[in-house]
Amino acid sequence: MRGVYYRYTNFDQSADEAAFFLALDDEERDLDSDVNEDLSYLSKTFLTGNCYNRWFDKSFTLIVLPNSS
Repeated sequence: MRGVYYRYTNFDQSADEAAFFLALDDEERDLDSDVNEDLSYLSKTFLTGNCYNRWFDKSFTLIVLPNSS
C-alpha cells in the first residue's frame, strides 16, 4: 500500500528519516468531556486517527485539531 501512494515522490525517504510526525486532523473532538466512554473514544481516535496520518515507528506524533488544540 505504501509503495502505491509514494512511488513517484521523495516522501517515503523523508518519512523514514523523520524523527517525528505532525498530524493535521480534520475532525473536531470534544476535549472537555469527563464521561469515560468519551475519553475512551478520544484515546482510540488519537491513537489511530483516520488510519492514514499516524506513524507508529516514530518517537512521537504531534496531533493538531482544526481548532488548533
